[in-house]
Amino acid sequence: MSILNVPKDAVLSHGTRQPDGTWTVPAGDLTGLKLLPPADWSGTMHLTVQATSTETGSGGSATSSKPFTVTVEPVNDAPELSLTAAEHAESGAHHAEAIGIAHAQDVDSTQLGGAVITLSGAQPGDRLDLDGFTLHSENGRTMIGDTGIELVGGAGAGDAGTLTLSGHASPETYAAVLQSLVLESGDPSGLGAGTRNIGVVLIDSDGAASTRQSVDVVVDQVESAEAGNHNIGAAAYEPTQNDAGSDVILLMADESADTSHGATGSWTEQIDGDPSSTSSDPVAAFDQPTADNIQTVDDLHADASRMHWS
Repeated sequence: MSILNVPKDAVLSHGTRQPDGTWTVPAGDLTGLKLLPPADWSGTMHLTVQATSTETGSGGSATSSKPFTVTVEPVNDAPELSLTAAEHAESGAHHAEAIGIAHAQDVDSTQLGGAVITLSGAQPGDRLDLDGFTLHSENGRTMIGDTGIELVGGAGAGDAGTLTLSGHASPETYAAVLQSLVLESGDPSGLGAGTRNIGVVLIDSDGAASTRQSVDVVVDQVESAEAGNHNIGAAAYEPTQNDAGSDVILLMADESADTSHGATGSWTEQIDGDPSSTSSDPVAAFDQPTADNIQTVDDLHADASRMHWS
């Protein structure tokens, strides 16, 4: 038994494909014979079954052919989505990118029908919004620019933590809208440090939903510039309160100095003042400019308060 006109990428469940494309199927395998069409293919195949009988004694043969059709109904494939996380944001910022890169496609449709976006792990004041698209009202609906996509329920995810999009638009348009998502904070101090999660499900024009994809939005803690010690070069010092009549001497190597040799220096300190005075000198603020003398001693700098050099 032979089956003719089977498409190149189609396969029968039994039998062998011949070099000319014809499939040879043993008579015992005809029961339950199945045809597997090419991936994502639908339509009608016009095939021919051909049977040949041979006389045992004379060796004579006769062939009989009959055409038939096989119809493959289309099966809707769900859209596909991939997301890439955005770069980390810093605490105190009032908005951060929610999604770095979004890519959407649908192998059997040029139009998508909607999307559901969820925000989890949100902190008080957090909300989702769109950056780069102008929202406007059209027949009582909140539309996203000229995309043809509606922001169902109005702007912002709010306490519900969900944005619902609806409307026929290309996968590329939906991807652009997803990439415009931003995480915002209504708190005056901005976004708090921590990790939030953004989940997205795409829906095609026939209602098939993609596998849920998600990315994390990471907000890093930023230390206050005034926190910690006051820094001078690579060393750190606490603010120093002078005793009455005392001086502060600071020695530090110049950045270009070669400290591998034994550099030496000397000076004479002469202190003028009233020993009976009980007043305190001001706090030495090492991170502020000073009017005191700075003298170079070989590869070292000496910074002395009320110092006379000789």
